[in-house]
Amino acid sequence: MLCDFAGDGVPYLYVYSSTNDTDSQSFEIYGWTGRTAELIFDTDAEKSYRNNFYIYEDENNKYEIRMDYEEYCPPALFYRVQTYAFAEGTIKIICERTEENNFEDELWHVIENGVETVYTSEEYSTLTAGRSQTENHKHTLPYTCFHAIQPSTLQEMMEGLNQYAALWGGESTKQSGAQPVDDMGDNIAAAKDAMLEQYRQFLQGNLTAEYEGSQMTMNELCELYESYEGDQGQSTGRFALTDFDMDKLPELQIFIHTPYYTYMNTLYSTEEGLKIRDIPGSASASGGTVMLYTTGLLQFGYGMSAERYEECFETIQGERLAYFAYIYEEFFGEEIDSAVEYQKEQGRQEGYEEVFVSYGSEAYDAPSRVEYDRMISDFAAEHGGKEVQFYSQEEILNLL
Repeated sequence: MLCDFAGDGVPYLYVYSSTNDTDSQSFEIYGWTGRTAELIFDTDAEKSYRNNFYIYEDENNKYEIRMDYEEYCPPALFYRVQTYAFAEGTIKIICERTEENNFEDELWHVIENGVETVYTSEEYSTLTAGRSQTENHKHTLPYTCFHAIQPSTLQEMMEGLNQYAALWGGESTKQSGAQPVDDMGDNIAAAKDAMLEQYRQFLQGNLTAEYEGSQMTMNELCELYESYEGDQGQSTGRFALTDFDMDKLPELQIFIHTPYYTYMNTLYSTEEGLKIRDIPGSASASGGTVMLYTTGLLQFGYGMSAERYEECFETIQGERLAYFAYIYEEFFGEEIDSAVEYQKEQGRQEGYEEVFVSYGSEAYDAPSRVEYDRMISDFAAEHGGKEVQFYSQEEILNLL
């Protein structure tokens, strides 16, 4: 959404996840200061755990972010609240308060900016009603309600911003190169069809793609990777269509599996023709697995050794997000603590932002192993979205 949160003519860009719900919120707000757009506020599923974030209209014709932190401390019910306001392209805290009900006198003690006010339960409910929940909101201001705005997709927002910039600069949308939405949709559909046909011709050996300065067919790409492994080389290709940059134009992900490695590439179309780029970290150890998710997250499983099991999460751009390891206590015995610290240090040295190392029995149904597997699943679900469906060459050709 593009919004004038402060009512002063300065636009803010509000970006949120389509998977948001009451318990797991994720959004970013960008402001405009001088000639620079900056991230001024953000939250995600981790930050919103036990926290609630509300955007609501106040009586002064402004928008505010209200952040409620709820902590239950028996016998009291305790809230900590910060209220944010927008101005001149940025955001600041204008109010801090605590709200507490100790259940002994059935009263709410609210301390706001150092001043305490006592409310009955009925008065407190009236105080907070309409501000915390969208369904209770009563719109009285003379413009489209924030909760009634229809959000845009990334492509729609890009088109709108281009037209907005042209109008702001005193140009017509025609001069700026912007096109009517229907025409742009037709152009995108035509470009998509042309790309899919190029991918089909490449897979059938009728077109080449540039890879590391050379033109290659699909068969030649497979033969190149097979040559790395000598007599052991026998490859199998798996393919998937993705749109990680959300421009409505597909890329073709090509995973070539050999006995020892999985080589990962992206085939994409340019004005100069088809090109192939490596996905960073594209070799997976023997016996391991690799999964790709709809957000561009990669999950590497490095197989089971005699002493540990490892999983890593990286992005297709090469960012190393998280390293997980599960160490078998049967192998290390009394040295298990040292082994855990060593494995943590290994993960840090390899440049992963987060490192998780646990230990326990090698048995699949051991409680510690079950908990480790749950952590892996939770991380993949939070950061990856859904797993990308891959197909054989024959299957993908039928889809193209």
